[in-house]
Amino acid sequence: MFLRKLLKNLNRFLSWYSCKEKSALFEKNYLPLISRDHRVLEIGAGTGIYTIPLARRCREITAIELSRNMVTVLKNKASGKGCPISSS
Repeated sequence: MFLRKLLKNLNRFLSWYSCKEKSALFEKNYLPLISRDHRVLEIGAGTGIYTIPLARRCREITAIELSRNMVTVLKNKASGKGCPISSS
């Protein structure tokens, strides 16, 4: 129950920000915590808003996304930016 409440509030909070603002907040607050030694698993990667900055920063990233369309967009974005990303 606590987790549901937390996620509901987090989603409400994040909905106030545009995609660009969310990405900027992520890059400012969380990306510095990732180093070249890290391996990252991203579940629900979507089109790669967070995946590509993470891939530039860490040793290896695996992006999991159920939507084939999203995976196609993610792979196209990643290859265009020279980021090695494995996806499922």
